[in-house]
Amino acid sequence: MLPLPLQALSCAAIDDVLAWCVLALASSFAKSGSALLGLYTTLLAAAYVMFMVLILRRVLAMLHGLLVRKQQQASPYYMVFIFILLLASAFTTEGLGIHCFFGGFMMGLIVPKDGGFAGSFVTRMELLVGECRIESADVSVGCQCAVDCICHL
Repeated sequence: MLPLPLQALSCAAIDDVLAWCVLALASSFAKSGSALLGLYTTLLAAAYVMFMVLILRRVLAMLHGLLVRKQQQASPYYMVFIFILLLASAFTTEGLGIHCFFGGFMMGLIVPKDGGFAGSFVTRMELLVGECRIESADVSVGCQCAVDCICHL
């Protein structure tokens, strides 16, 4: 049995993920104008989520493992690469007809958490937000969600 704080954190992570999925679903039907287009947008969003979780997460984990072995996990090039992926993810979800914050949250979920990279990335994102006023709360929340802990419940 997991300790109570870890259970609470896991429940909060589940709550965040479900809330964003419901928001994406509601947004897809609201923006589309018809039920058929809403269903089409929902299916595209599901394909996007599957791509992010099944393919891009594994690619990032392999790349991160390579950089950890070379002791370059805090490389500025890697940070820029992840930031470009973040922008691409937000642009993709906005193009699908759901909010761009969902793309930021999904990117935050799949960013590798080991080796202190996620914390370093969030710190640098907060610096960027302070300068450019870019909304990064969703990326920060996504980076802090321990989706892997959900499997141990």
